Amino acid sequence: MEESFRRLFYPRSVAVVGASGNPLKMGHQCMLSLQEISFPGPVYPVHPEEREVLNTDHCSLNTDH
Repeated sequence: MEESFRRLFYPRSVAVVGASGNPLKMGHQCMLSLQEISFPGPVYPVHPEEREVLNTDHCSLNTDH
């Protein structure tokens, strides 16, 4: 497989933009799925207001320019 596709299909880490603590939201479901498959690398939930999603500390986006 070409290296550029390998990085896409076999990532070493994942950022879930829009991760949410609300189980009805898609971001929550993405985080849950990554936990259920025991994703081997770091998973970074990104949300402007949530502090923690599924016991994982969030990453904030700095929107100051």
